[in-house]
Amino acid sequence: MITKKFRSILVENKEKVIPGTVFSKRILEMDESTIAEHELKLSAGDIIADWSWLLNFFLAFMSVGGIAAVVFGLAYMGYGRGAEPASWDTFSSVFFIAVILIFSVVWIFLSVRGAVENKKRAFVDKQRGKGNWRIVDEDKWDEFYRLLQIAKKSREKELEDFMNKKLKDSDMR
Repeated sequence: MITKKFRSILVENKEKVIPGTVFSKRILEMDESTIAEHELKLSAGDIIADWSWLLNFFLAFMSVGGIAAVVFGLAYMGYGRGAEPASWDTFSSVFFIAVILIFSVVWIFLSVRGAVENKKRAFVDKQRGKGNWRIVDEDKWDEFYRLLQIAKKSREKELEDFMNKKLKDSDMR
């Protein structure tokens, strides 16, 4: 049984009018009043039953397979053409076993990570309703919240600087 602790916050895509102009800009805002803590318990069956295994099979196959094909082609060009057939067969066997092992590790890693993320998103949607929820693991929350506050102060400073410039420009007229 795996226990995951995380938080969610609502992300809103807003269009803000730039004061004193006819222009607007789209910004992402996170509503701090919507922060909620969550705890999710997952079993191995929950993770294995997730659909991410199928998607990540193809992702792992394309990435590992593509890299393996390039490396195998280069190895053949550099070593295989002049090598003894028995030596090349041994190399090929070891190479393909290594590729299968790497593929398996990548597939399992991506699928477990994807399944946990899918379960967290479904859990938040079930508890809080559909929405654009930003989900942050508990161990990364402090850093995320610090960056959120910096972005908020930066937006406020940007607006203040713009208004000061606007006032300064109108005083010069």
